[in-house]
Amino acid sequence: MRRFSASDAAIAGFRLVREQWRAVLGWLLFNLLLAVGMIVATVIVLLGLIAVSGPGAEETTAVIGGLVAGLGTLASAAIVVGAVFRLMLRPQEPAFLYLRLGAAELKLVALWLLALAVGLVLVGLAVAAGGFLAPLGWWAGLLVNLLAAVFALWLALRFSLAGPAAFAGRGLGLIASWRLTRGRVLALLGMSAMTCCLLALVWLTASLGLVVATGALTGFHDFGDLIGEASFEAHPGRFLIQGVAYAMLAPLLLILGQAPLAAAYAALDDPAPDLVDAGLRPEAKLA
Repeated sequence: MRRFSASDAAIAGFRLVREQWRAVLGWLLFNLLLAVGMIVATVIVLLGLIAVSGPGAEETTAVIGGLVAGLGTLASAAIVVGAVFRLMLRPQEPAFLYLRLGAAELKLVALWLLALAVGLVLVGLAVAAGGFLAPLGWWAGLLVNLLAAVFALWLALRFSLAGPAAFAGRGLGLIASWRLTRGRVLALLGMSAMTCCLLALVWLTASLGLVVATGALTGFHDFGDLIGEASFEAHPGRFLIQGVAYAMLAPLLLILGQAPLAAAYAALDDPAPDLVDAGLRPEAKLA
């Protein structure tokens, strides 16, 4: 097993962007085009439902439209994350820019939905336990919530490598993640904390750059209005700029956040001794 470094894994996404910038740029453009297509498809579906259902069906059409948008967002995220995992773990697999929607991506979706279900169950149990212990005082509910948060974090870290493991062909990756993370919880916690700090820094930098860019194009006469989210009716130019910027930023943050998991899996599982740079195989480098 190679030595696992939390700091090296945390910056794996930045190394990926630096060394594979062509592929990353392709992923960002793909997500932008998919977002535009998803918006068009959602509008068409909503208009069709309104035409069929007639007036009074706004709530139903809103729910269906939200479902279509949610499924599209989930599929887009799975494709982008799958491309990251494929580049770092299975670069020899043929795929245009490592993008594909197949069984591996469906495994990622299943894992995310499972994590959401488990999270909802834990929240429900914590709320029920807090209500049951409420007669003992406010401190009892607080203690239960803290214990539930610690347990949920520990559980998330133990199964954090399930995605890369599943992508590497190890079922849903739950058993493999449990085995690989044994005795590594604190190291993975440090990696996750550093990754979150770096993501926050990227978000703040991008937000500041967006404010400056939109201000330069539309004027700095109302700085407070620049910080808020623009509406199409009030500021169509700013609305479009913000929409494109966020459509590009969201997958970038996803890439930077998921690459450390693949790097950690590659280091802890050590599938090949010639892995370098926090999980990037030499043959994965683009010419």
